[in-house]
Amino acid sequence: METKTVTVKFGGQVESVDVNTFTRVLLDYAGVLQASCKIDDPQAKIASNVRAVRPGCLEVDLSIIADGIGGLFKDPETSMQTVANGIAIASGFYGLKKFLGRHGKAVSAEDEPNGKSKITAQDGSTITVMGGVTNLYVNCPQVSESVSSSFDALDNDPRIESMSISSDGDVTFSADRSEFGMIASSPSYESTKTNTMEEDTTLTVVKPVLERSTTRKWEFVWRGTKVTANISDKKFMDRLDDELFGIGTSMDVRLKIAQEFDDGLKAFINKRYEVVRVYSVAPPPQTDSLF
Repeated sequence: METKTVTVKFGGQVESVDVNTFTRVLLDYAGVLQASCKIDDPQAKIASNVRAVRPGCLEVDLSIIADGIGGLFKDPETSMQTVANGIAIASGFYGLKKFLGRHGKAVSAEDEPNGKSKITAQDGSTITVMGGVTNLYVNCPQVSESVSSSFDALDNDPRIESMSISSDGDVTFSADRSEFGMIASSPSYESTKTNTMEEDTTLTVVKPVLERSTTRKWEFVWRGTKVTANISDKKFMDRLDDELFGIGTSMDVRLKIAQEFDDGLKAFINKRYEVVRVYSVAPPPQTDSLF
């Protein structure tokens, strides 16, 4: 049976990479690839199998097999063309998330005669992508969430310094550590199945990020639940060195919450958090002695 090979490469001190990071990234990529193939053929089913893991740098070869027979899969050539198109769409989607993480949310998309789309970001920057990439971004919010989840895991594993995706020997996507948090926080498409709300609230710090990054995620407790959020308030970042943080430090903030509609629950579910403004920072409460 003919297959396509995709190589996912992790750079850095990867001799003992966290198995949770490793599996998270590969599972998320397999999900993105499955959705990408369905853009080309809604009946498409693929199998992504680990074929080889090479030592030194951590390179994983995924063997991609067209698992469907009916629908548009009328012959092996058609099947593999769907897989090839899916691989290209998936890599393009990772590239779009990287672009939006750097330049802000998409404000417009124009179809071009060659079947591609020109997307304009919030800061006026543009990128041209395959039409299937735009389709995936607009109609599959769970795919955007998968990519964000992968790069959140990568950002929290200091041993990994880079990640790349290759197909047929050509690198189709790459990102280094400085871009992980940016991609994890990149904006998703806003539709009737997504919702964004903001509220003033108090967060309790669990794990701060003591560097001036507006994309890396802090850990907080909010309403009794652990959440992670990046802080995009640049004025706060300018005074970060003047603040003291420890477990239990409280922050009065403006919190942005991104939600997605769950068809099964018939309700919006919180997916991502962003601190857009920090009003004040207070030290942990003192525990009174019994004596």
